[in-house]
Amino acid sequence: MTMSSRQQSKFKVFAGVLLLVAIVGLFAFNYKSDGAVTAFVQKAVSPMFFGSNPFAHVTSKGNVATAISSKQTLASEIQSLRKQVDSMQSLVYENAYLRTQNKVLLSLLSGDTTLNSQDSTTVVPVYSTAGLSPYGTILLHLDKNTKVNVGSVVLAQNSIAIGNISKKVAKIATVQLFSANGREINVRVGDYNDPVIATAVGVGSGNFVLSLPREAHIKEGDFLYSESAIGHVIGIVGEIQADPAEATLHIRASTSVNMHNLTLVKVI
Repeated sequence: MTMSSRQQSKFKVFAGVLLLVAIVGLFAFNYKSDGAVTAFVQKAVSPMFFGSNPFAHVTSKGNVATAISSKQTLASEIQSLRKQVDSMQSLVYENAYLRTQNKVLLSLLSGDTTLNSQDSTTVVPVYSTAGLSPYGTILLHLDKNTKVNVGSVVLAQNSIAIGNISKKVAKIATVQLFSANGREINVRVGDYNDPVIATAVGVGSGNFVLSLPREAHIKEGDFLYSESAIGHVIGIVGEIQADPAEATLHIRASTSVNMHNLTLVKVI
């Protein structure tokens, strides 16, 4: 049986009214039941949009925040470790200085003339050796009564010249070693009264290389004297290489001073 247009119109109106009543009823029930309908709908619909975890999108944001916080904490810990390393380095220097200061007192009490001479030299404790100081240098500790000048020559045991003072700041003097890598030093080689004049180049750790004419009378064990520290040895000739194809002698020399174990030096 076919409905007329008028009947269809009445049916649509009736259906619309029923739907409106149902919606109003659901809202009223949801209000009376403290959101029971909303919770049911959310539970039914959430898996379609968020998977099994309806709060996954929130959790991912939480993970990002946690990761950022962890990186900030790690950076803070690294900075703290750096400060601890710097503090420990200062303690190493301080410990080395205290040991050296003790040796100075023992030297003065025992009348050791190797370093404690009665001339115009000044005995100075080493603050850090070549093993702890960069760029071919050592550091000296100066007390308020110690007077040294930039350019002054520094001597180790047996009056071996090892360098000169290049900088002085507060209680610390920097000694640039003659053997510093790349440093060129004018030297006399062999007999001091009839020497061969040459240029020695430092290669670090108390070692030098130099080239001399093939006819130079040089032998292993000859001394190197610095022009800036007249009368003081800076090294001893070691290996001598003579290439028949060249008119030059290639020589290696080294100091007898252990640059990594210095405790006292003289400044002249």
